[in-house]
Amino acid sequence: MLFHYFNNKKDLFLFLYDYVIEIFTKEFYEKIDLGERDILLRLKQIVIVKMEIFNQYPEIFNYMMSALKEDAKEVKKDLEQRNKDIFASNYQKIFENIDSSKFKEDIDIQRAINIIIWTLEGLSTQNQEKIRAGMIEHPYDEALNDFELYISLLKQSFYQ
Repeated sequence: MLFHYFNNKKDLFLFLYDYVIEIFTKEFYEKIDLGERDILLRLKQIVIVKMEIFNQYPEIFNYMMSALKEDAKEVKKDLEQRNKDIFASNYQKIFENIDSSKFKEDIDIQRAINIIIWTLEGLSTQNQEKIRAGMIEHPYDEALNDFELYISLLKQSFYQ
């Protein structure tokens, strides 16, 4: 019966990927406050909301992680295009209306924002790897503590 609804495994895989992305995105935008104009507080909020969603739907997290690691050439191109589209549409929503007055006067704001994003993406990837490897006993608390330390350091570095 499965192939009555889907032509092949690739179509099923991509349907499931689209479905989990839809669930994640819906939950994310219901919980996030885009009225927060401080980029560091907004990013903190984003991390907390993502963790809450992944705690609420652990199988979504597992599926997204396995999809990101998928190397099968049959789906890799489609996944890359979907991720590119998702990133582009959400990036603009997440980073619009940021209060740039908090930054030091002599700072190139766009480069500072890039450094902030790259730092927090790296931290997120590192924590995801630790969680997958079972190296973190209390993933939510430890990841949030790490995140708080980096936010504090970034605030000292870039804010007035």
